[in-house]
Amino acid sequence: EWDNSFRNTFSNNIYASTELRKSKLTLIPNGHYSIISNYIYYDTDSKPKQTSEAINILKLGLTAELRLKKWTFYNQLFVTTNTKDNFIRIPLIANNLRISYDILYAKVLKIHTGVEVYYKSAYY
Repeated sequence: EWDNSFRNTFSNNIYASTELRKSKLTLIPNGHYSIISNYIYYDTDSKPKQTSEAINILKLGLTAELRLKKWTFYNQLFVTTNTKDNFIRIPLIANNLRISYDILYAKVLKIHTGVEVYYKSAYY
């Protein structure tokens, strides 16, 4: 039986970031804070439920990019905390690393070849 008497989900968000450049290195620290209320989720029986508890999520991140001649090293790191991880499951750590070699073919075609590695901590 479907009970569709849910209240609207509401969220307040605040985000801040800045870009710091020094020669070939760029750093972008950032932070994101959310308060979510009336969140709708699926319980352990796969039935939709709604919680009246406020859920606080804080995500802090750092993006770093280093360019050395034709090489680019790019990394994003995020650390996230959550007050109600039984409702919203988010990994504590997420990381993305990219290393690429940049080529200009025939003076018109930009080619970026390299590797990209993703990591996220367990969150279930």
